[in-house]
Amino acid sequence: MKKEEIPMVLYFYLQWKVGEPSWEDGGDGTMSKAEAMHRMFQWKIPNNLKPSIIKIWEDMGIVVKLDKRNIQFKKTDFDINDLRYINEVLGIDEVK
Repeated sequence: MKKEEIPMVLYFYLQWKVGEPSWEDGGDGTMSKAEAMHRMFQWKIPNNLKPSIIKIWEDMGIVVKLDKRNIQFKKTDFDINDLRYINEVLGIDEVK
């Protein structure tokens, strides 16, 4: 990940949180767009931004559009508990 890609961490985080239920009970990451948008509503994402966020996810390759109504979340190596690499690239000292 290059320094200019670091702002994408917010998209990775949101994809991780919104897509999390799609992996429960052995799921394959598939979710309807309506459910994904509802989950974004829970994060107070404005309605006019939701389609753009899904499109950015698709462009990033972390979500695949299956058909008009369904998307599939891809597993990523994003780990909210281990942001050492991102902090290092940004020059942020870890709080101890």
